[in-house]
Amino acid sequence: MVGSACSSSGRNWICEHTNDPNYAVHSSKKDGDCFFSSVCNALEQPGIGVGALRKQLSGVASDETLALYRGYYENTRAIPSMRSMYAFVKPRNGPPIQDLAGLRAAMRKNSYWADYWAVVTAEELWNIKFIVHDKSTQGIYSVVSDHMRGKEPSFIMLAWDGSHYELVSHMGIRVFEDPVDLPKSLLERVHARCPAWSGDMLNFYAALVAHNVINT
Repeated sequence: MVGSACSSSGRNWICEHTNDPNYAVHSSKKDGDCFFSSVCNALEQPGIGVGALRKQLSGVASDETLALYRGYYENTRAIPSMRSMYAFVKPRNGPPIQDLAGLRAAMRKNSYWADYWAVVTAEELWNIKFIVHDKSTQGIYSVVSDHMRGKEPSFIMLAWDGSHYELVSHMGIRVFEDPVDLPKSLLERVHARCPAWSGDMLNFYAALVAHNVINT
């Protein structure tokens, strides 16, 4: 898939913000599959499609996951902006999810959008660390959870506009097998902004220091 790269006639927003001409944003359809299709676009592996990734992710859902999503759906009463994300729990044109089998079936459809649980679980399942360029804040973030500590994942960059994911490559690289191969412009931003961060982003910084990618 052709990416939107920097050029003398037009620069994508990541290039503009980082002053690095080597980023490309690879478009994905706004069809509910954007996270999964972006991962497929990065991996470029025969037989690994959106359906296969959805099936793998749904397979690790548990009764706790079901309770979590039911809670999220109830929260949409107070937070209407979440309604579209969790509408799959009680769809207008179908019965509500009753059990774990129903949840897993729903997760295999594009009415299920990848949320925080999906991204964190996918990281552990596929041993991939997602680094997200947030268009709305012009920032970057990466969730670092306990289940990833001590592992050596590959890295995939994504763009996020608040409702839609797209793959980001750098100098044509879509999957970074080693953190030292991550774009220098990305690492410089992480280093420069670390004092203003806390929680997950600070943990990401600490992980890069531990791998000798960033010097303190």
